[in-house]
Amino acid sequence: MQDADFLLNKLTSMPSSWSVESVASWLEDVNNINIFEKLESLLDIDLSKNQWRGVLTFLNQKYSNSTEPTHDFNNAFEKFSDNIILDKFSSVYLLDDKSKVIDFSKLSNLKKAKAVMAYQCQELTFNNPDLEMLNAGFLPKLNKITNLQSAIDLRYLTIVKCNKLNDFSFVGQLKKLIYLDLSNNKLIENLDFIPEDSEIKVLYLLESNIIKNKETIARLSSMKNLKYLYIKANKLEEKELRECLPNCFVNGEEPVARQL
Repeated sequence: MQDADFLLNKLTSMPSSWSVESVASWLEDVNNINIFEKLESLLDIDLSKNQWRGVLTFLNQKYSNSTEPTHDFNNAFEKFSDNIILDKFSSVYLLDDKSKVIDFSKLSNLKKAKAVMAYQCQELTFNNPDLEMLNAGFLPKLNKITNLQSAIDLRYLTIVKCNKLNDFSFVGQLKKLIYLDLSNNKLIENLDFIPEDSEIKVLYLLESNIIKNKETIARLSSMKNLKYLYIKANKLEEKELRECLPNCFVNGEEPVARQL
């Protein structure tokens, strides 16, 4: 069994040179990670820049990407109503689904969900208290996410390139959220939906102009648990971010507090 101690020890051998080949070789003996709990303790440790890269690699390649298509819904999940089968699913990956409404609440045991390149999808619906991971990406018509706050155990949330979605208020109700990626969403104008007492430790805001909002840096600096931030910013903005978030990695750079 590969527990948190195994993963922590693995971080000591993270290759210093970053390439697809070197990372693939490094990951060869690492099993898929099915529950976030195995990674959670690593995020509370003071890690080096290279070790952080290793943790993010675990998250994105062994945790998030461990969810694979589990059933053929004929690219029309909304028309599927076999509850006997649906109750068996703890993870679902929908790729290029044609549904207008993807109702994940039909899956009572769901822990991990992905909906990617579902170009007709306008709404995602939830009633999934056990859900701990959601990856929603490249959903150009998505304009509504309903009842995601029911996912009281959600740790990992990615909503990328959903450019008709403008209500992210549910984020503030996800009290256990640790990893949040809201990159490439044009309608995000501010970060008021992220509370100061958020547990978020990893935040991605790439391909976004959110830094241009005068309140953004103040909001980010109020996030006391934030440890790793990737954000679109120019050199001056990045410098100010690093000064205002002295204990946080900003765009991969060591925290200012470690350089004193």
